[in-house]
Formats: sequence, C-alpha cells, structure tokens
Amino acid sequence: MPYILFKTDGTKLTTVGDASLDTTTDLQFVGRNYSGYGQIVNENFVKVLENFASTTAPTRPVIGQLWYDTSLGRINVNYNSKNFKSLSNIHIGEETNPPSLATTQEGDFWWDSTNGQLKAKHGSQYILVGPPNASNTKSAWVPTEEIWLDDELQEQLSRVPFLEANIGTNNIVVISDQEFRPTSGSTLYGSFPKIYKGITLPGAIDGVPGTTNAGSTQDSKFYFWGTAADALQANTSTTATIAMQVSVGLEETSNNNHYISFVSTSSGNHQVLTSSNISYNPSSQVLNATATSARYADLAERYESDAVYEVGTVLIIGGVKEVTTTNIPGHDIIAGIVSQNPAYMMNSEAGNDETHPYIALKGRVPCKVVGKVQKGDKLVTSNVPGHAMSSGRRIVTSPTSIVGIALESREQDDAGIIEVKV
Repeated sequence: MPYILFKTDGTKLTTVGDASLDTTTDLQFVGRNYSGYGQIVNENFVKVLENFASTTAPTRPVIGQLWYDTSLGRINVNYNSKNFKSLSNIHIGEETNPPSLATTQEGDFWWDSTNGQLKAKHGSQYILVGPPNASNTKSAWVPTEEIWLDDELQEQLSRVPFLEANIGTNNIVVISDQEFRPTSGSTLYGSFPKIYKGITLPGAIDGVPGTTNAGSTQDSKFYFWGTAADALQANTSTTATIAMQVSVGLEETSNNNHYISFVSTSSGNHQVLTSSNISYNPSSQVLNATATSARYADLAERYESDAVYEVGTVLIIGGVKEVTTTNIPGHDIIAGIVSQNPAYMMNSEAGNDETHPYIALKGRVPCKVVGKVQKGDKLVTSNVPGHAMSSGRRIVTSPTSIVGIALESREQDDAGIIEVKV
C-alpha cells in the first residue's frame, strides 16, 4: 500500500509506491517491502549530514535545502525550489591574525575581535563594514558618548551621547544636544575642552593653555564655508564678539533719528556704544550734535559768484550775481575771502565751488595781497582785483571796509598770499 509524504507546511511532496524508490527529491524515498532499503536510508543520512556536498548544485531541491559547494567552500540555501543563494562565511580572528585571503571568497565576513569591527573581503583586501570607530578609519561620522564633567560641581555625572566627525584620528566637529566638558582622559580633551549645544568646532577656550578667544574658530582656523559663507560675517546678530565683516544697508528716506555708533578705543574688540545726543535724520539730512572742535579754521558760507575764483580771492557784494571782485581801493561792501577748507560750511547745498564758492566769514584763511604787509595790519581792497593791501596802522573809518587782519608780514612789493584773520 503506497504512502504520502508531506512537507513541513502541510503541502504534499510525493506519493511513494510499494516496493519502489521515489526520486522526486535529491533523497530517495523507500516504498513498502523494498528489498535492500537499509543502504538507501543510510545514504540519505549521509547526504543530509554533508549538506549534499558537491561541486554542482542538487538538481531536485526543495525550499530550505542546504548545499555545500565544495569548489568554493561555501554553504548555500535553496529559496524557490530551483535556485540556491550563498550564505557568506563568517570568520573570527584577531587583527594580527586575519583569515587568509587565499582561502576566503569574495564577500566573506571577518569579525575583527581586536577592534570589535565587521569586515568583508573585496578583491585582495578586507574592507570595513562597521562600526566606524577604529584608528585606521579614514573618515566617518561616529556616534559615541562621553562622561559629563559638571563645571560647577567638578563631578562626573551621566554619560552624554553625541556625534563626532573623524578624519583619521582627528576630531573635526562635534554635534551635541547638551553642554558638557570632557574629562582629561577623553579623546576630545585638548581640541574640544568644552562641548556646547549644537555644533562645536575644534579650538581652545577659557582656561586652557594656548587659547585666547572663547567660542572663536580664529585660533584653529576652522570655519563654515559653502552655503554657510556668511558664518564669517555678522549680517544678523544681536551680539557679535568678533565681526570680520558687517553688512551695511542704505537708508535715505525715513523720517526717524538714527544714532551714530562709537567704540571705546581705536583697536581691539569692544562693545559698540551710542549716544542720544548724536543722531542723524535721513529724511531731513540733519545731523544733530554738539561740536567741540573742528579740523579746519574758518566759518564759511556759499555765495553765487559771477566767475570762478581761486582760494584767497577777495570778493565784495555786487556784480551781476551776489559777489564779485573790485579794483577800488578801500571798498566798503566787503563779502569776504574765498575759503580753502572751511571748518563749518553753511548753505552747503546752494551750488558747487565754481558757481557758489565758500566765502570765509570768520576765522583764519589764506588771502591774496599786493605790496608790503606788516603782521597786525588791517587789510582793505586794492586796485588789483581780488587782492587786498595794507591800510597801515591808521584808523579805517568804515568797519565794512576791513577784509581782515594780517597774521604774518611780507616785504615784497608784488602779489602774494598770506594768512589773515577775518
């Protein structure tokens, strides 16, 4: 009477007839009353024991069947009743005693028990699978943790997880969601004496030898570049400890007072300060301040002239415009002298130096003169247009005739320039 064989999942595999051998699979199934069945059964055990060891794959496999490929020294498993796929070999050994490359196959694994790393054979070498925390790693992001050293208590608290970027044995950057100071035995200590929340670049900080600026990358020359090029600029910042560049915006129309900034000394890193007494309004273009000193020496105002006049030219009120020259000695409607560098400029928007020269109203300026002059002489207009001459020590009847008072003497009879007080 035949009997039926079922697989593990309950499906029918085959029906074995009486006094026969079934060859549905790579094992031979013995039917009832088959003569010499003992050898067949024992050979089946041997095949299972050696996982059908052969240079060629079994021809009638079932799903889950193992086959040891003797040509490659590798175990394989059947996954679809037709094909086999390899199960990679895993070798265990110390760093000084790796599996022989001559006897292992492409893709074989090696567990490096010295460094705690999994490696795989590729070509004529073993490449690292992970974890990337060995000293021979060229570059990697390494998830790790450190003991938290509390700054105030100076006690070791809980362990802090963080992410570090390594190139060779160098730590380049640390990312952490907690602030902590590594202990002296840490691999971070020295390059990272303190870790801050967020991204910390290598560089020394307070209290560590060879350091100058807390929180600065200036000492170690590590910066953010590429899309973070403005990391070197204080474009938008409430506090900029060291701003290599500051972007300045244009403001010419708002009707508000803007306050001028100052620092305490001419060099170094300082807090920026302002004063409510010094401001500028872009709309009115008015600068509000109290002047205590001036670089130049005279007060001047623009007047419209009938020609282009040089510095030091003596002008009177008159002509086809507002001011002109005269050849009348002692003219009594003096406008003043064309200024060189006014300390304070009034009516500055009236024109330019060619159409509206600055006329010195008060102070000291260079003045064109003719003839001899003694220091202290009162100067009046001369018969040479645009030039003054000495009136001597005599009294000038009309104050409006005085061009100025000589601040230096001159012995020549021709034309020249001296400094005068207006």
